[in-house]
Amino acid sequence: WIPPLPSRIPLPARDAGPATASLYKEDHTYDPPRAYLKESQDDELVSKHRGELMTFAAAHPDSAPHLAAIFELSVTALEVMLARVLQDVSNSSMPQSCVVQRRFGNEQNLQKVIDGVEGTLKEHFVKRVSDAWDGDHQDDIKNMMDLGLAEGDNLYRCEDIRTAPEYHSFLKKGIQSFMQTWMLNRIDDLTSLRATLKKDDEVIAHGAFLFEKARMFVDVSVTHHSWKSVEAFLKSGKGGACLVKACSGAGKSSFLAKIASYCQSTLNRKTYVRFCGTTSRSSSSKDMLLS
Repeated sequence: WIPPLPSRIPLPARDAGPATASLYKEDHTYDPPRAYLKESQDDELVSKHRGELMTFAAAHPDSAPHLAAIFELSVTALEVMLARVLQDVSNSSMPQSCVVQRRFGNEQNLQKVIDGVEGTLKEHFVKRVSDAWDGDHQDDIKNMMDLGLAEGDNLYRCEDIRTAPEYHSFLKKGIQSFMQTWMLNRIDDLTSLRATLKKDDEVIAHGAFLFEKARMFVDVSVTHHSWKSVEAFLKSGKGGACLVKACSGAGKSSFLAKIASYCQSTLNRKTYVRFCGTTSRSSSSKDMLLS
């Protein structure tokens, strides 16, 4: 299913045309600012708006990156794309996501499944074909697997599901069995990785805190200048200290954790990381330096 309208768009895209301007309201609480979709919508405006935004996306790709994809990719495909991006930015050597592909093939097969499911499954299944099948935009929907997220044991691809019994079989093989095996394999990977670590508990504790803080880092425009300044200092080869100053709660720990991860993964430098207060041996500046 392709969403008719995105809930938020970059603020410059609001100038795509009169229909877009009337459907979206400015929101300056974000950096950079956005525009969000109003609750009341007119079907005629929606149709005009799609055309305006697609034209804008083609003419100004830098002002609205990936905007065209919203009108071409299904919601599921967008979720897969998000998973791929998250995996790309992960520092882990293990797969962070997998894909279970559920396919009905056509509207008739989906209707047969709707008519055949029973009990609790029927309560949680879609009631109408239109709830899960976007017949108007099938030609626009790109093949999810072209996104190239999963391969090997990270992918379960099923044949077209044509009946309710086949759907029950898919749930057992595609969800229960595959997902259980996939998660057990990742646990084995994690156990093997942990076994290779020859570090004391102090290093592991700070490393875990580093990973968690780096994961929480949000790359917004207000951090770009600071990032470039620190990056230039690191690449300069000069000795000394680099002080990052900001208000309490501004995200200094996450910013520095991301910098440390960048040094390890991108610059390939040995990096010693300590966060004051993380462990009993880092409760003070003196103890932290000794650790």
